[in-house]
Formats: sequence, structure tokens, C-alpha cells
Amino acid sequence: MTSRLIRGLVEKAEPLPLQSSMEEKGTKAYGGPDFKTFFSAYKVPIGIEIEVEGFKVGAWPKTIYWRLETDGSLRNNGREIISVPVAGKNIDFALAELEKAMEGQHPAWSHRCSVHVHINVRNWTFEEARALVAAYAVFENLFFSLVPEDRKANGFAYPLTDISPEEVRLGSVDGKYCALNIGTGVRNYGTYEFRQHHGTANRTTLRRWIQLIVKLHNYVRKEGYQKITQLISTLNTTSEYHQLLREVFGQTAAVFPPVVLQKSMEDGVLWAKVYLGSNQ
Repeated sequence: MTSRLIRGLVEKAEPLPLQSSMEEKGTKAYGGPDFKTFFSAYKVPIGIEIEVEGFKVGAWPKTIYWRLETDGSLRNNGREIISVPVAGKNIDFALAELEKAMEGQHPAWSHRCSVHVHINVRNWTFEEARALVAAYAVFENLFFSLVPEDRKANGFAYPLTDISPEEVRLGSVDGKYCALNIGTGVRNYGTYEFRQHHGTANRTTLRRWIQLIVKLHNYVRKEGYQKITQLISTLNTTSEYHQLLREVFGQTAAVFPPVVLQKSMEDGVLWAKVYLGSNQ
């Protein structure tokens, strides 16, 4: 295994926008004295895509952080609401702006609607990127516990752990519609795409979901491939599962419903061990 950067796979990623200029506009528009921020310390850029049906284009105002695109997979005047890449306070401002922009909408959130969150990995090494895949697999069932049960059977967001771990390849076109897209997301944008969340524009729901993703990303980047590999290889007991959950997500772990961690994480742990041990 080499330490080459994953950005060598990226085919057409555009330069990331300057965050400071957007933050000035966001602060002016939304950053009043009572505005609470949650992402000030999170400097990794993310992108947010929200699929919605029953959309009223005429009711959509001019925005700083969002644009609209048509989507052939959606019905009833469906649209995809897409953010620019945002980091730090711009994530908070973007969610506030979305909430305000949706005030004139009465959307239909069908099973075809999803929320996709892209997180930047273009400057990661292959080892780091594989560590994030393994760490995600450990918690995949917990992530799915926050969305409707039928999302697991959704052909556009099926579980990563349904794929044999020996067959998962970074940048492969296979797995485009997996709950964690590490194929076309990497190729096109230099991102991992989290796809399993159902459609919503609820500010609190989106904020909590993004916090989980960013915390997982930051934990893996901080600890590194060697420690993540060693840690996962020795995970066996419920107490170890609880400790890892707290280390990765901190207080944000409280958003997960009460579950038996041994049952929820065991399959993912086994999948991750095989994945990290495979020769890729």
C-alpha cells in the first residue's frame, strides 16, 4: 500500500470557494447576536444536496449558499437544492438560509427524496481514506437507525456493508448508489458522499446529521490509519463499542436511539476487519 494522495483519482473537481467572503455575507444576513453556531471549529468543506418534490420554483428567493437543479428521478416538479462547498460558520449560515428559503414551500418528501452530504477527502492518502471507510462501516447500522427502515432497501442508498469488503474499491464506478459513495463522489469531486438520509429541510435534523458525519471524518483524520486499523482489529466487547462511540461522537452520540450496541455494531466491525485486512 502506498501513501499517495486520493486526489490523483479526481477527474474534474473544481477549486473550493473562498470561505471568508461567504462568511462575511452570511454573518450580515443571519449572524445576529442570538445566532448559535455549531460548526465554527469544523474547517473541512462539505456539500449538501437535498432532493424535494412538490417544489414551487417561483417561491424560491435569491440565496447566498444554494442553487436549484432539475432531477429526472424526482416527480411533481422535483428539484435538487444544492449548496456551494461550505465550512465552519458557513455551514450554520447555509442551514439558516435554507430554513428561511423554504418558508414558502410545502414540499412532498417521498421515498425518492434524499439528503446527500459530500465531505472533502481529496487531500487524504489512500490509507486515510480506507480508514474512514472502515470506521463508517463500524457505525453504519447506527447511521441507518436515524432514518426510516425502508431506506436500507432503497436502491439509491443501500448499505455499504451489503457489499463484500474485498470488492470495495476507492474511486470505482461500482457503488454509486451505496449509502456511502466512495466511487463517483471521489472521481467527480474528491468527496465521500453520505446518501442514506431521507429527504428533509428541517434545520435541526440536518445539523445533527452533518455533525455526526463531520465528527467521524475528524476523528479518523486525527487518529490516522495505523491507530484506526489497530483499534478496529481489537474491537470485541460491548464496553469497547461504547468507548469508541463516545470517543468519535462525544455528546452528539445522544441523537442515536437506544440500541444494543453489540447487535448494532458487530456486523460492521467484522466487515471493517476484513476490509482493512484485504490486499487493495
